[in-house]
Amino acid sequence: MKRVLITGANSYIGVLFENYVKEHYCSELDIDTVDMIDGSWRKKDFSPYDVVYHVAGIAHADVGNVSEEVKAKYYAINTDLAIETAKKAKADSVKQFVYMSSAIVYGDSAPYGKTKRITANTEPKPTNFYGDSKWQADKGVRELADNSFTVTVLRPPMIYGKGSKGNYPTLAKVAKKLPIFPDVKNERSMLYIENLCEFLAQVMIRDLGGIFWPQNAEYSRTSEVVKLIASANGKKILVSRTFNWVVALASHIPGKINGLANKAFGNLTYDQSLSVYDFEYRDVDLRTSIKRTEMPQNELNNDIKQNSKRKTIWIIDHYSSEPQYGGISRQYDFAKELDKRGYNVVIFSSGFSHYTHTYISEKGMYISKPFKHVRYVYVKTHSYGANNGKDRALNMITFMTQVLKYATKFAKQYGNPDVIEGASVHPLAWIAAYRLSRKYKVRFVAEVRDFWPQIWIDSGEKKESSPMCVFFRTIEDFTYKHADHIIYSLSHGDRYICDVKGVPRNKVTLIGQPMDCERYDENRKRLDEIPENIKDFIKEGFICTFTGYFMEYEGVMVMLEAQKILRDQGINVKMLFVGSGEAKSEMERYVEQNKLNNVLIGDRISKELVPALLSNSDVCMAHMEYQGKETVFKYGISKNKINDYLYSGTCTLFGFRYEDNEVVDSGGGILVEPYNSRDFAEKIKAVYVMTENSRREYGINGMKQTKAFHDLRVLTDKLVEVLL
Repeated sequence: MKRVLITGANSYIGVLFENYVKEHYCSELDIDTVDMIDGSWRKKDFSPYDVVYHVAGIAHADVGNVSEEVKAKYYAINTDLAIETAKKAKADSVKQFVYMSSAIVYGDSAPYGKTKRITANTEPKPTNFYGDSKWQADKGVRELADNSFTVTVLRPPMIYGKGSKGNYPTLAKVAKKLPIFPDVKNERSMLYIENLCEFLAQVMIRDLGGIFWPQNAEYSRTSEVVKLIASANGKKILVSRTFNWVVALASHIPGKINGLANKAFGNLTYDQSLSVYDFEYRDVDLRTSIKRTEMPQNELNNDIKQNSKRKTIWIIDHYSSEPQYGGISRQYDFAKELDKRGYNVVIFSSGFSHYTHTYISEKGMYISKPFKHVRYVYVKTHSYGANNGKDRALNMITFMTQVLKYATKFAKQYGNPDVIEGASVHPLAWIAAYRLSRKYKVRFVAEVRDFWPQIWIDSGEKKESSPMCVFFRTIEDFTYKHADHIIYSLSHGDRYICDVKGVPRNKVTLIGQPMDCERYDENRKRLDEIPENIKDFIKEGFICTFTGYFMEYEGVMVMLEAQKILRDQGINVKMLFVGSGEAKSEMERYVEQNKLNNVLIGDRISKELVPALLSNSDVCMAHMEYQGKETVFKYGISKNKINDYLYSGTCTLFGFRYEDNEVVDSGGGILVEPYNSRDFAEKIKAVYVMTENSRREYGINGMKQTKAFHDLRVLTDKLVEVLL
């Protein structure tokens, strides 16, 4: 738990943030407040606190005819006090300082009829002493930041909510009294207080530093806000463009009238790209926020309380994690969508990453909260270096035992589940989920993403009679019998679960890999964040890209052999490999020995950057087959990578044995014979000589298929039906 000191007693934002934390983050944040008026705060020891949140200041200034004495007061409080507080926090070894700057540092809004959109490249340019007092503090506190002192500066637009001051109450009075109102097409960025509180909680929990521009998910229009306010108060108001001439006239009358017209109907927005982060904070939309702002306090309390009556879903998935840790994003994506639909989600996962072989956390139980009603519970498990062997087996066993141990402690603090899902790989997660479902007397749903031990038997790796196969077969049979429902993600998994194992078809549901298409589309824009060596490599030329594991069955050596064939034929294409795996050394030797200068083998990059990389490629390369073990994938595949490839808008080449797969079915790519480098080269050449329109058609087909069958919202509908 982090301790937070709010510097500034009885402030509107400070009080509401403290209440919000008590309601939603009482286990993550503990709030204290200190009064800044009498100077006694200077004697207070800040060292017990992890975060100092500075809210003391003077706002909503009348910047007309004011004395130099008044101006000096603004600088003393808004600038000097803020910087002094930040310096004390740093001197007392506080880890994070959060400062409330303002959109006012960018000057006034554009006048009626003009636009003003702030981007990352817009330089602050305050137009009055109030704005300048905030700007000087904004700069001053950021100068104190270093590796041991995180400085977080928020530049919010107009903040509003129940009890807020400033422009909103004035607008509300107008909406309640006037029968008519001009319908001017203007745009304003606004920020509802609950959305701000959620944002603050997230940056504190995550220790995020830098400049931030939080705002509502939608822009506001003055006439729209007025109409919503009137409606929330049971009033009718006529909004019409007929009266826009009044505003136009007022905007040309010098003095106070001109100022009022521009303040009410001017334009000032942040580009929405500035306000999208790796966490969700905009839970309340404009319509709901106005309704909550206008309703009586007792009704507001009941409304919030009613919305907090959520069912709780527990998901036990060893390999799930938040995107920044590089794990499988399936449960993260579902949790994000389930949160929006009114559910609490808890994901129990391993604190040791299978992908980086490092600890996310070495605590026995580490709780992270990526969204308001979503928690990741990372439990400490045994570490391992290779992806097989005794240490990995111990990792799986300790995951099961640690989940059983810490789930009980978690439930005592946060409440019991309403349903529990256990997700393989590996089957021990099923056992943990089943035992907990019996303890809490709730439904147990098993998710199957791989068929252990059948895949080992089909690949010839182990015999049916081997102790490990017998062990996992026993768990599998037990789970299929006792699960209330079974989710499978392999495209033809029912052929095994139902046709081979005899599970009734009404007990199973196909839920493939989800694609958060909205997040993917946003991440396409992050090309500048890709490592420089990769970015330089893809600047020009025909780019064939592979992402994922450098393993034999992934066909990486086949692809390199194809590149040599193409090079020898004078076909000038580039091949990019981004990822990690045991075949990396062999790949590097092959590239060096054959002088393949148009090949780059890069390190793994964040999953969030993959869309930008793939969208800037010409071909996406995939391959799935164990050499000499053709039946391993007879029940289909379930790979996020295929979704990523198909939705990238790029043609996909897929080395795969079976024709009934999504790459072929969607028309989003071309099938290649597995382990046939000459065929791979020919298929690359075929795409290389295509017209751009023909290549684009493959990309469009793949995107349509993914959107229709893997979009997160579509699959969440199915998941809710299965779980609850």
